[in-house]
Amino acid sequence: AATEKLELKVTTVNLDELIAEILAAYSLSTMNKSVTFTFNNNGAPAMIETDTFHFTTLLQNILDNGVKYNDQLQKEIGITTLLEKDSVDLIIRDNGIGMNEDTLQHIFEKFYRHQPRLSRPTKGLGLGLYYVKQCIDTHGWKIRVNSEHGAGSTFIITIPLNT
Repeated sequence: AATEKLELKVTTVNLDELIAEILAAYSLSTMNKSVTFTFNNNGAPAMIETDTFHFTTLLQNILDNGVKYNDQLQKEIGITTLLEKDSVDLIIRDNGIGMNEDTLQHIFEKFYRHQPRLSRPTKGLGLGLYYVKQCIDTHGWKIRVNSEHGAGSTFIITIPLNT
C-alpha cells in the first residue's frame, strides 16, 4: 500500500512548550465536556525537529479519540514526555473504552472506524489515526499503542533527538 507523503516544513522546537500550547488551546475547546488533562514533563527540555502544524494536528487527533471513545463521567487524558538518551517518548494515555487486539490491528488503516457500543455514536471519517500514522512515518518516528478493552489506551510516540 502506497503511503501518502506529507510535505513537512520542519523547525526545531521545544517539545514540552509545543505540547503545553496545544493543550491550552485544546482544553478551551473541550471545556464543557468534563475532561481533565494532565501534562507531566521530565524537566529536561527536549528539542525536536518537527512540522508544528502536522504535529499539532497529530496530537489533536489522538486527544479527540481519547475524548470520543470514552464513556467515563470524568474523562482523563494524561500526556507524559520521557527523555531517553537519544530520543524522547511522548506518551498519551486515556481512560476511555480501550480496544481489543482485533481493533488494534486496524486502527491506522484509512477509513477504518471502530464502532463500539457507546452511549453516543461517534462522528468521523476514520481518517484521524491514518493521518497520525502518515505523520509519524513522514517524520521518521515510531508509534505503538497499548490498549485493553475497557481499560483505556496508551499511545507511545518515539521521537529521535538531534544529536
